[in-house]
Amino acid sequence: MHFHLKNEGKRDAPQAWVEKALGIMQTGWPDSTFLISAPGLPQLIIMVEIKVGKATMQAPDSLLAQSQTDFRDLTCRPMAIPHYAVAAKTPAELIPMLARILVYHMDRAGYDTRSIH
Repeated sequence: MHFHLKNEGKRDAPQAWVEKALGIMQTGWPDSTFLISAPGLPQLIIMVEIKVGKATMQAPDSLLAQSQTDFRDLTCRPMAIPHYAVAAKTPAELIPMLARILVYHMDRAGYDTRSIH
């Protein structure tokens, strides 16, 4: 999977951190929790909890529905961290799920994600 990211300000998004994050997810397999953040993009901090099991979350909508972020707690925490529980049998199943989560949050942060392929 290749990531090519560019935002509206014509500043290239760091591609390496995305690929590195995917690599970290693989080396941390299984049953691990990671905070994934993008250097220079503090608004992109995502917590992904990995559990070995059936890969049931296939569509982006179902992934987003699994978000455990508690937005009622925003007054207590300056930065609410999106938290996803991801179940997959192998790291190979996890990568496309993680990619969809990352793309969603990069899009919300103002990056043009149409060129991601």
